[in-house]
Amino acid sequence: MSKLQPRKIPELMKRPPTLAILVLLLLVGAACNSNNNPVAPTTPPAPPPVPTTTETFAGQLALGGISCHFFEVSQLGLAEMSITSLAPLETLTLGLGVGLPDEAAENGCTLVVTDRSVKKDETFLATIGAVGSNCVCVFDVGNIFEDITVTYTLDIEHP
Repeated sequence: MSKLQPRKIPELMKRPPTLAILVLLLLVGAACNSNNNPVAPTTPPAPPPVPTTTETFAGQLALGGISCHFFEVSQLGLAEMSITSLAPLETLTLGLGVGLPDEAAENGCTLVVTDRSVKKDETFLATIGAVGSNCVCVFDVGNIFEDITVTYTLDIEHP
């Protein structure tokens, strides 16, 4: 009969697994202190929409002409403008601009933002830079023939 020899147990195995116990205790402690109703991340509320007003202006232009219209703004924001009707030629390209009233200016308006390539039904966007009186102007960019009068209708949506 053979005799079983006792084996030596390595030193590491005699000690309890300290690191594993610490990790287990941390996890249990964290679970005990956790809230069962976790708080979802919140996003700040969206700012209320800026109320807008839509105004319609009509006018006429001749060769090299400019026609300006005045409107009141209650707060700063974005204005959307478009020429909604144009005659006698609907494909004509005109200039469109937004500015501030100026008594010294020939047309009563100093334009701050302009676009020299506006066609019928295209939207021109501009930031309104002043509360109170503002102006919008439609102008010839060299496309209107002599002895022709162009009529237009312009819509502007502004704050």
